[in-house]
Amino acid sequence: MRLSLRAALLYLLLFLCPVLPAMAEAPKFLVITDIHFDPFADDQLFADLQESPAAEWPSIFKKGAEKDFSPRYADSNFALLESSIDDAAGRIRRPDFVLYGGDFLAHKWVKKYDNAAEKARLPSHLEDSAAYRAFTTKTLEFVTGMLRQSFPKAPLFATLGNNDSFCGDYQLEPNGKFLGQFARIWAPLIGIPRGREKSLAQGGYYSAPLSGLERTRLVVLNTVFFSSDYENSCGCSTQTPALDELRWLADTLRNAARKGENVWLLMHIPPGISSYGTEQSFKRKGCAVNAWQRELTSGFAKLAARYRGRLRIAFAGHTHMDDYRVIRLEDRALLLTKIAPAISRIFGNDPSYQVCSLGGPPKAKGLDFETFRLANLSKEKSTDGVWEKEYDFSDAYELGPLGIESVMDLAQALANDPNTRDLYTKYYPVEGEPQFDKDTFDIYRCAIRNLTSPEIDRCYFGEERQAARACRSSVGRYHRLQLRSGVNPKVLSAVPHRTMH
Repeated sequence: MRLSLRAALLYLLLFLCPVLPAMAEAPKFLVITDIHFDPFADDQLFADLQESPAAEWPSIFKKGAEKDFSPRYADSNFALLESSIDDAAGRIRRPDFVLYGGDFLAHKWVKKYDNAAEKARLPSHLEDSAAYRAFTTKTLEFVTGMLRQSFPKAPLFATLGNNDSFCGDYQLEPNGKFLGQFARIWAPLIGIPRGREKSLAQGGYYSAPLSGLERTRLVVLNTVFFSSDYENSCGCSTQTPALDELRWLADTLRNAARKGENVWLLMHIPPGISSYGTEQSFKRKGCAVNAWQRELTSGFAKLAARYRGRLRIAFAGHTHMDDYRVIRLEDRALLLTKIAPAISRIFGNDPSYQVCSLGGPPKAKGLDFETFRLANLSKEKSTDGVWEKEYDFSDAYELGPLGIESVMDLAQALANDPNTRDLYTKYYPVEGEPQFDKDTFDIYRCAIRNLTSPEIDRCYFGEERQAARACRSSVGRYHRLQLRSGVNPKVLSAVPHRTMH
């Protein structure tokens, strides 16, 4: 039977209808960060974990006595890790890609390892450094495996956090053994061909095409090297990892621009002012605290200005809070960094992750995100995770899609509108423990759009007070819980080293 042209077109349309929604669906991706997995939460399991490959760890944890979620002010145990990843996988079943913002390992890593080893009557990290490194590597493999199992087909991209190291907090060794293991585990997931993972193995940074987005490249930075707290304790004093990385970034951005590619960034420690560090410093009449070394911040800002037409957005973690940073140079807004909240509860925040979309509802033609939080933590002994949507950026703030303009508007609204201030105060710790009061709120507000110490001084103190103010040099580090970790560069022995996150 022959069909008329009209009938044939109608038949074709009906045949294609089931696939049209999928073809028109806006790209979606997951941002998850700062899991800080603590395999020592149930110290009775340490000996079994030490003897078993990472693939067998899930069954070991499920046999353990620890079934409750991690308490507040503790890092993530297995129950919290499993619940968060399972919920994210159920919430966004087929993400175009997944971004992990760093810090696989728990705080106080070396100290916790030695405590567990002592209870199990096993050698400390000093007595058997090979066993210590093997256990640390298996933890990285385990968390990576959990992510891959939940998102078997999605491209996964990860950066390293300041706690991710054999050497100690903020002491990642350039071209060292930990970076070698990270490259071995992650290069296949990222899609880097064997033998071409040089920058990944040497410095933990790399670039790759971003799935689902046309002519877009993801550039993943290792901003631990940029941190004001970084110490190359395990490496050689002649190494210059931060400068090497900045040169690599300049080359990568130049190549992307030549190819007509847009660039997204993923990093752990965001650039700009450390809000909490600055709050603590101001209490001591000190200066504002920079998250990065000042020279590196300046160099990065100049690159952002040079490639403003190509750089689209950056994603970061580290602070454990839901926040933003706008990179400005000479009053020009250049780049937005979206800081994602953490899974770990150690700083009082509720565990959370964010689902981002491009396209979105009519009022948000562009990038938007939703935050999902573990909402039943008032019952500390609850083992059934109830995750729920906390808010949607474009709906909550009514400033349009996520971007430089809307976040600049948000920073202005935080200065003038009580309702916006209330929303930000609630969302910043993901409805967890309050992180600031009316006297310190403006430090956090000013940090959103002010990159340098003089800028945040003018924003917070005002022109007259800032001009008359003589702050003390902010030497040293400011730490939320005075966490201490670190190891000797030669024999991995413990040396006091405090960290903020």
